[in-house]
Amino acid sequence: LVSAARALGAPQGATLYMTLLAALNALLCRYCRQTDVSVGSPMAARPTREAQDVMGLFMNTVVLRTDLDGDPTVDELLGRVRDVSLEAFARQEVPFHRVVEAMQLSRDPSRNPLFQVLFLLQEAGLRDLSLPGHTCELRHVDPGVSLVDLALEMEELPDGGGLFGLLTFNTDLISEGTAERFL
Repeated sequence: LVSAARALGAPQGATLYMTLLAALNALLCRYCRQTDVSVGSPMAARPTREAQDVMGLFMNTVVLRTDLDGDPTVDELLGRVRDVSLEAFARQEVPFHRVVEAMQLSRDPSRNPLFQVLFLLQEAGLRDLSLPGHTCELRHVDPGVSLVDLALEMEELPDGGGLFGLLTFNTDLISEGTAERFL
């Protein structure tokens, strides 16, 4: 399936990330009956030269807003998602809170002002972290609550072993059966 997803996106210049995001957008469009789909995606970035050698987590969230109006074909959707993704990646150094401030949105601490769906794709190999003199292991920590209405975290498994996915959802809005069908 991973090879097929890569092959599907390749003619449009879409990466695996973009192809999976396009599929997620198509599902959201169908489930929510909305053609304007906004998905947040965390980006690990080191925006300045000074930050390149600093140890720590440099994370920013970008908003990927895709127009699915006109019932686009798969190729059209992949092209739209590719364009939206590349534009967001080019501006990922702009802090999320600055985007919210610039848009003059009212803030509600219980909700994200720009998106309620989160998507993340981790590359293969992140499990194999080694530091001299230290033992490291990757652990998933369940926050116990959903920070958005729906979060899809995916990870490429090493050596082309497929994808691992984790879906977190707001149980006040989405039933377990709906989440299973969604997956």
